[in-house]
Order: sequence, then structure tokens, then C-alpha cells
Amino acid sequence: MAAFTKIQSGYSYAEILCCVALSAVLLTISIPRLGEFKNLGALKAESRLLKIILEDGLLKAQSENKKISLNITSSTLSLSEALKSPFFTHSLPKNYKFVFKTYPIKISFYPSGVDTPKTILVKNQKAQCKITISLRGRVSAIC
Repeated sequence: MAAFTKIQSGYSYAEILCCVALSAVLLTISIPRLGEFKNLGALKAESRLLKIILEDGLLKAQSENKKISLNITSSTLSLSEALKSPFFTHSLPKNYKFVFKTYPIKISFYPSGVDTPKTILVKNQKAQCKITISLRGRVSAIC
């Protein structure tokens, strides 16, 4: 008669311990990077929103054939018609700021474009995005 052998199934304690240790090392490395990606993603989203706001101001200047003024302080952006109160104001989230040498910054949007090309830097603690407005009124955001 044939002898029956016991077949073992499953993992040994040492194999499970190695998997848990490897997972702990990978998590230790990846968690700080996830915070950086979240931070950069939020900054990119804010710069895209600002790009849309600037394009909206340019389109309003073109469609209504009027001069639209853009005023920027360290943390606020506002659009207004000449000598009127702002029709749109946007405040940056906490820990975000516009970076310029002097404040406030004034840019005029005309139906044909802007008066001077400008570069706007949006910065948080660890990263920055650059929003550029060309003479013809093209807006680009690079992070």
C-alpha cells in the first residue's frame, strides 16, 4: 500500500514577515512623495483656474469691445471695467501667493490683446507655476 504524504499549503511565517517588511519600506518611501504630488496637483489646478479667469477677461474685452483692467495684489486677482468696481475677484488659497517685485500689478486687456506682455508667478511652499500673457492675449500656464 502506498504511503500517504502530508502536503503543506500556504506561506511560512518567514515569507509573510518578509512581505510585511518590504511593504513597510515601500510605504515609508512613498508617503512623503504622495504629499508632494498632492501639493503640486493643487498648485496646477489653481494655475489652470487663473488661466481660465484671465482668458475670460480677454474674451470679455473682445466681445464687448471695452478695456478690462486686471489688478493683482499678493493674494488677490480682480477684473474690472474702466473706473468701475470689480466684476470678478478671486482670492488665492492659504499659503499661495503671487510673486512680483512691486504690488499692485495692473494689466489692461484690450480687444486686440494686452498693453504689455506679463509673466505671473503663483507660488506655494514648495513649487511655483508661471502664467504668461502674450501681446496678442494668449495665456499659457506652465508648472
